[in-house]
Amino acid sequence: MNTIIFNKELSPGYFHMGISAPELAGKAKPGQFVMISVRDGRYDPILRRPMGIMFIEKWGIEILYQLVGRGTYIISRMGPGDPIDVIGPFGNGFQLRHDRDIWIIAGGCGLAPFFELVKQLSHKMEKGKKITMFLGARTYPDLPALGLLERFGIKPGIATEDGSAGFHGLVTELVENSLSESHGKDGPLLLASGPFGMLRALADLAVRRGLECFVSIDRRMACGFGVCLGCVVPVKQVSEDAQESGESGAGISYKCACTDGPVFNAREIVW
Repeated sequence: MNTIIFNKELSPGYFHMGISAPELAGKAKPGQFVMISVRDGRYDPILRRPMGIMFIEKWGIEILYQLVGRGTYIISRMGPGDPIDVIGPFGNGFQLRHDRDIWIIAGGCGLAPFFELVKQLSHKMEKGKKITMFLGARTYPDLPALGLLERFGIKPGIATEDGSAGFHGLVTELVENSLSESHGKDGPLLLASGPFGMLRALADLAVRRGLECFVSIDRRMACGFGVCLGCVVPVKQVSEDAQESGESGAGISYKCACTDGPVFNAREIVW
């Protein structure tokens, strides 16, 4: 059993929690997640909730979550010193690249898995390479963790659908506009996390621009380790016959977001 260190509300409906879990933290990588028991009583709710790891510290992990239902409501009522049942880490995270310009695109709480990635990469980028970040949300209050980015010296490009902050429109539009204005022989590596529609639009943009793109897929998960098959993602599968004949046609297979992901090459997914 782990212990809550802090549980702060950053803005209405958005919380930042620290959990004492040194053994778990020692194994964690950027982009991975944990499964948290949120039972209010003995059996209810029965399923754990998946939470992306925001920061990895020696003493444990930090997570960012949004109040969306009964499970997250129960978590939001917990305070420092309370026990909390956490298992993990699960999944495959983002590969750390120091030799490429990296553009991070996040929608809402999709920002969470990138904090640790930026922390580990920010001081290791090769000369001339940099990290650029774009954040999108419906409205400004849906961007609760902006202040936490200040420690990395990153000023993200912001897009809000209602125009309350930054670019008035979708973050994918802001990214495409910025690509049109950028120069250089090689395009950036795109890393994204957020709503499915946003990821699909970025995958299409990456294909059109010939860019490499990796996305973190958010799926409902019951187990976290590939047993329940509730989080499958359709992916392209080239048959052995097609490979032998050199044909380009591909069928559809399925992979679990919890064990094969949550990070996938965007070109691999059947959108």
